[in-house]
Amino acid sequence: MRQQFVFKSSKLDDLNNQLIFFFEAIYFQSLTADVAWNDNFIHYKLKPIYDKCTKLRTLLKAVHSNFVLSSSNNKLKVYNAALNSSNIEAICNTTINSLNKKDLSQNVGNAIHDLYKYMYYQLPQTKIFKSIYGELIDHYKALKNATRIKMCPFCGLEPIKPLKSKVKQTYDHYLALSEYPFHGICTKNYVPTCRTCNEDYKHSKDSHYLNPQRTIRRKLFYPYGTYNYQVTLNLLNISLDNTNLKINNCNVSVNCSDSTLQNEVNSWIDIYEINTRYKNIIEDDSDNWYVEFFDFLTLKVNDGTYVSTPLTYNDYLDSLSVQESTNNSFLKKSYFENIRPLTTVFN
Repeated sequence: MRQQFVFKSSKLDDLNNQLIFFFEAIYFQSLTADVAWNDNFIHYKLKPIYDKCTKLRTLLKAVHSNFVLSSSNNKLKVYNAALNSSNIEAICNTTINSLNKKDLSQNVGNAIHDLYKYMYYQLPQTKIFKSIYGELIDHYKALKNATRIKMCPFCGLEPIKPLKSKVKQTYDHYLALSEYPFHGICTKNYVPTCRTCNEDYKHSKDSHYLNPQRTIRRKLFYPYGTYNYQVTLNLLNISLDNTNLKINNCNVSVNCSDSTLQNEVNSWIDIYEINTRYKNIIEDDSDNWYVEFFDFLTLKVNDGTYVSTPLTYNDYLDSLSVQESTNNSFLKKSYFENIRPLTTVFN
């Protein structure tokens, strides 16, 4: 992950707490002989929305009716998953596990997934919800204003929407809602992400585990963490065209200045296919980058010819460092640093 947002609490966090209240209530009822639905399962802050939204009432009651018929083991899993629903950082560093809906009976898992899906996608569109919690774009603007991140924090390749945008940036459920529904309305699990990362690469991948059998956990960057590290790129096995300094082929290796974060880096590379994406851009655009470098060092005069300026190779790299978060400048900088030993052009 190239950058982290600063977490900003929101009224939306109350909504997740109200669902924790609901799951606690139905769990402790299940320890008795009583299996009847009770409106006291609903937190008083959720009551105005519950009273207005037929769909929400239906989904909550469906969760309860399937829950009371499930095994004691399933009930305990659900209860613990609800309690840990906002502890995204501990899940990312593998201190605790998240509950995949596949680890529950099908009826319970589907009912819980349907509830969270509705509460994320449809409930926020209702007037009663907006009157109490506002809109998701308000949450996005608070994040954007606190961090001033301009590019996707995962790839660094695509811009995210500016503060004055009328629509919010695409939110990625860092732990996919389709797999881990208990985090579906937790704002610590919402990360502004470019569409390419979210839809073309991560999509609904199970970022929690390294293998399809879900037996090997992997560490993830916590999107709102306070890490202190630098990411650099090494280009290996470079095939360079010396006529235009275009890299025809290479391998990309991503290095992290903090070796204790290597597992997190490996997960980031794998989930978002970072090496392949960077490699493709470098191979496609590197000849144009050399032209940009030439334009930087020269000045076109009135007769159409070019004259040299006092600017140097190091000046150009410094300019890329200043604008490293935009226009693929971090890839350009890596390109020039890695090809310099292979050519006399920069001597």
